Amino acid sequence: MKDDDCRTQLVEQAGRGLKIDTLGQFSVYQGGDLLTARHGRFNKVWELFLYLITHRNKLTPLDDIYGTLWPDEQWADPKKNIKNLVHRLRKMIDDTASSHNDAVIVYTQGCYRWNSNPDCWLDVEEFELLCGQAEAKSDSSSDSAVGTYKKALELYRGDYLPEFSGLEWVNPARRYYRQLFLNSVLELLKNYKVARKYNEIVRLCERSFLIEQFNEELHLNYLEALLKEGKTAQARAHYQYITSRFCQEFSSKPSEAFQRIYSAIKSKEKYHEFGLEDFKETLKQYEQEEGALLCEADFFTLMCRLESKRARRCNSPLSLAIITLTNHDYRLPPAGELRQGMDKLNHVIMHDLREGDFYSRWNESQYAILFKDMDHNMAENVLRRIKAKADEKNVSNSDIVVRFSVCPLQNGHF
Repeated sequence: MKDDDCRTQLVEQAGRGLKIDTLGQFSVYQGGDLLTARHGRFNKVWELFLYLITHRNKLTPLDDIYGTLWPDEQWADPKKNIKNLVHRLRKMIDDTASSHNDAVIVYTQGCYRWNSNPDCWLDVEEFELLCGQAEAKSDSSSDSAVGTYKKALELYRGDYLPEFSGLEWVNPARRYYRQLFLNSVLELLKNYKVARKYNEIVRLCERSFLIEQFNEELHLNYLEALLKEGKTAQARAHYQYITSRFCQEFSSKPSEAFQRIYSAIKSKEKYHEFGLEDFKETLKQYEQEEGALLCEADFFTLMCRLESKRARRCNSPLSLAIITLTNHDYRLPPAGELRQGMDKLNHVIMHDLREGDFYSRWNESQYAILFKDMDHNMAENVLRRIKAKADEKNVSNSDIVVRFSVCPLQNGHF
């Protein structure tokens, strides 16, 4: 929802029923009681709960639950264990319905199923319903469709169950809801474009960038709207910023569509000498980036050379570190798991280092970090902290290990 007041209102409307949030953060309310705070959010009972609501539209055999959620568990009687977990779950969410049809968790034909009912509000269910309603209204009533799309997008506060990103079975649902969000944003942008509401396009794109950073169509809509609003300098600055990010993340050059919008930007500009105001406008795009600076390998190498000269001149400590993701026998993990692990590790490094620090994704499995004004021991402490936080984010698992090494500057050389 838009704010805490709206969220509180929804909880109150649910009465003693359940209110379940899964987009951006997992939480379960029963009336005014936050069950996920009282019972914790990371245990087998909640994992079963999440599995049932994720697969709420089908009957799930006990063997499927056991085989998907806990394939490595050595239980003497898996079916009995799962029945015990279901019993604990029903007790925890006060599933004391008077009839079978009203129960939240239904057992039938040897299978379990989540039973959505009026006393249970689930954000993804509401989100999916509103997106469908908005799409159905698009042809007949654009104003009504816009209002419904806006209500739907207010519900999408981030990825589906982000705290459980390490669970493979969550990923298909996460991709589905993220794509549904993106499709809804693009449809709403079409409506705004027809109505020539370019300021609304700018605002919607800027909010969407917080969730989806690298969708080209979003950025093209944003740049076109800026030009329509006469904000040519801002359009140029954003073009330079986002094309450099695409190059940095995917080693890709601007597409034909980006090149066309760049030509449109240049045609709107009056010739003038590049001055400080233009430079400041460009830098504003980078000021929005929090944490340390992720830079390309060539730039990182140049900065290492410059900082080593500064360190020798000022007699200040300097340390170079490498963080590597491998499997337990020092080989590369599977490509998909390695990519996810490196993305999570990047988030940890960016927000754990100081604002003035910089680092580089050196290759597919390694990050290089330069620690300014830090000796070997100080740098090792930071690396241990990064490793601990990476473990909290489930970067390390049965297939992936986080390793690091650090080298101090001695006598002007590494």
